[in-house]
Amino acid sequence: MIFNCTGTITEIAEVISGQTAKGEWKKRNFSLQPDSNSPKEEKPIFFTVFGSKMVDSFTSKVGDKVRLDFIINCNPSKTAKTPCSGFTELNVIKVTPA
Repeated sequence: MIFNCTGTITEIAEVISGQTAKGEWKKRNFSLQPDSNSPKEEKPIFFTVFGSKMVDSFTSKVGDKVRLDFIINCNPSKTAKTPCSGFTELNVIKVTPA
């Protein structure tokens, strides 16, 4: 399922890369202040751009207003001894100016 969100980019982290048996990987994390009609200020949402092609094409800057299309990836822990352990990432699949 694809979700979307519109807001302003507030922080962009450096590119992180690594190597696995499947080859090299890259990712870049950033935060987005979502547009909201709520009287209470929304907290930023943290997103990930994953894969060389997506990272290399991510040209947004802090302060840019963008629309994100993203998917939610749930990654269960392979080493945790308790049930329901792991982490969730919001992986961006498309960025367009808003």
